[in-house]
Amino acid sequence: MNFAFKGTEFESLTDCLEGPNAIAISKEDATAPARILAKFAKTAPALEIKAGVVEGNFYDTEAMKEISSIPSREELLSRLLGSFQSPITNFARVIKQIAEKDGEAAPAEAEAEAEAPVEA
Repeated sequence: MNFAFKGTEFESLTDCLEGPNAIAISKEDATAPARILAKFAKTAPALEIKAGVVEGNFYDTEAMKEISSIPSREELLSRLLGSFQSPITNFARVIKQIAEKDGEAAPAEAEAEAEAPVEA
């Protein structure tokens, strides 16, 4: 791996290549390998995440733990969409309740006016 890493963005990993090593790569989601390995490490105590390179930046063990806690892009987008929809949904509910309340009040007012004596 030392020879493969020379001259690449992964050259900073050469100091971490003592003992058995494995590499996880993702072209789609930059944090997916860290999440998957951290989840698997909970059931395999011998697995240790030594370091990683995410989008060209070197991260040590502690930083990789933080990166593994970042949700996937899809999950973050769905949370963002949910936060956008929440105020709009709440506003629509309030408007609907106001419209329904006004709709109930209008027939009651009409009945009251019809029952009131007509003054000439």
